[in-house]
Amino acid sequence: MKIDLHRYVYLFPLLFGLICLTAAFAGLLGSVEREAMATQQTVNSPGSLIFKSEDRGESWTAVGSLPDVLTLTPDPAVVGTLYAGSSFGLYKSVNGGATWTLSANGLPREQVNTIVVDPSKANVVYVGTTSVFSNTGAVYKSVDGAASWGPGKLYTGALSVNALSLSPSNSNTIFAATYRGMFKSVDGGENWVEINNGLINTGIISRVPFTIPTVAIDPSNPNLIYAPTLPIISGPPVVCRSADGGNSWDVINNEFGVFYSLVIDPSNTSNLYGGLNGLRSGFGYDSGIFKSTDRGRSWQRVLPDPSSGVSGLDSSLAKLAIDPVTPSTIYAGVNNSLFLSGGEIIKQPRLKRGFYKSVDSGVSWSQKTKGLPDAGITALAVDPQNPSRIYAASAALSASVSAASFKGDGLARESIVAMFGSGFTNSTEGATSTPLPYSLAGVSIKVSRQNAPLFYASPFQVNYQIPVGSIPGVNTVMVSRGGEVISFDTVLITDVAPGLFTADASGGGVVAGVALRARPDGSQIYEPIVNFDQAQNRFVTIPIDLGPESDQVFLSLFGTGIRFRFSESTVKVTIGGMEVPVTFAGPQGTLAALDQINVRLLRTLAGKGEVDLVVTVDGNVANTTRINIK
Repeated sequence: MKIDLHRYVYLFPLLFGLICLTAAFAGLLGSVEREAMATQQTVNSPGSLIFKSEDRGESWTAVGSLPDVLTLTPDPAVVGTLYAGSSFGLYKSVNGGATWTLSANGLPREQVNTIVVDPSKANVVYVGTTSVFSNTGAVYKSVDGAASWGPGKLYTGALSVNALSLSPSNSNTIFAATYRGMFKSVDGGENWVEINNGLINTGIISRVPFTIPTVAIDPSNPNLIYAPTLPIISGPPVVCRSADGGNSWDVINNEFGVFYSLVIDPSNTSNLYGGLNGLRSGFGYDSGIFKSTDRGRSWQRVLPDPSSGVSGLDSSLAKLAIDPVTPSTIYAGVNNSLFLSGGEIIKQPRLKRGFYKSVDSGVSWSQKTKGLPDAGITALAVDPQNPSRIYAASAALSASVSAASFKGDGLARESIVAMFGSGFTNSTEGATSTPLPYSLAGVSIKVSRQNAPLFYASPFQVNYQIPVGSIPGVNTVMVSRGGEVISFDTVLITDVAPGLFTADASGGGVVAGVALRARPDGSQIYEPIVNFDQAQNRFVTIPIDLGPESDQVFLSLFGTGIRFRFSESTVKVTIGGMEVPVTFAGPQGTLAALDQINVRLLRTLAGKGEVDLVVTVDGNVANTTRINIK
């Protein structure tokens, strides 16, 4: 017997809500945090995990989590205070990253690319942002430790504030590296002027300032400033340097340019280290870590080792930090983006993602993995009060799990999947009709070259269906926004991976289902088995009354990952440890990818009360749920 959902309409909003809106994010994140405490492993993290090392990067401990961290900055004066910039705003921790508070009083929920804390003025913090909505960038200032913020400055023409740097001789002097050149303030960020004399593109279209990915100031000579560049229109990438505090700039190297991270050795300021990722004049696309011993005029590759060969394609993005007490110790965080074509990897990066350390001024490097997940590093910072302490943030990865059970060890063909992560979209949209769309809120998903139908898309979650025709085995999953791949994952597709939806969308608790009472006169009555108790603020079971012996009571369960079972005889259901007859197991037929199991409730179940319900399909056990028999 198969339940006709058209005859029981209240299930439509319930089931669609279960498919689209899940409440397991917090629980899933917590489990990832616990797993990340172990030695090197693969972790699919819904957002960034924050790690701390107390032994200069030799071992790590996961201390917290945030969505999509781009930069970390410890407070140089307050122990345990740490700021994190993400794609969704600024966060502050006062306990070394264990817990975080969103700082939004006057600061928009924009992408925070850079954070600097004034070392000479307590509680003065600056951030540089990018607004994906207005295509502008701004500098915001707080004078109370990020409790509140003044109005944004530097909107005109900046587009994106990529990096900020305070002059070591006067913290009121600030330099801002932006999408449209370099800006300078001499009054603590109140007023800004362009300082692009020599930072103008000289290609086919002139008078367009370079994009400046980062800025570095010589700690022993504050007038000596370095600006790697990225041409907006045309022309070669170059490294520029100012010897007069930014009033004018000279090209000192016309081969390199696209350094996204640049640090200076405080004990020998002739030594610079740069994380390169981009076009290189006369070379093509290149990346890695490079060193200059002549104040940026020439550069040599130090990681990957030059002897490993140089390829025209690589994809290693490096964040660099230097030990202020022992500057021969250099740290690098590597986050790989993959070269893809049609859902397949066409180029493996030469440099494995993760954390690297050199103790001999970049001559040799070793990767440190103890306590870190197998994930890229997107932010890196040395605590200026305790150089043995380093903070790192992992790359925001996506985690695909069953939308019903939240298990991710295998996903069944044509099943409903929930992908957790961050930064998927800038809005929220759910499917409103069938067939399901292939794009929602500007996001699309491909599973090994096949478009995946979408149920729901939001900044932190996308629910999709494994496409019809997907082949069991390891498959690639690509998330794209505006035609650009923003997340990449692999999943194991199987024939069967049973999962039952639950009323509170947690993967546990009261099962999502309905009871059908069949009477001797041929009438059928549908009865709810779950109710939301407002006093308890949770879903609770409604006891199923088996009624007189002349009644037959059937139970319909809703899930996913069941339809390709070998046969109905391989589907087993137990209630309170007692096996009950299965009368149907297969596609529900009304909602896309939804499966249904019907069972007949035996009279011997009477009086069982609230008990476990366990489903096994072809030997695969689904998530345990609860039911109540009067």
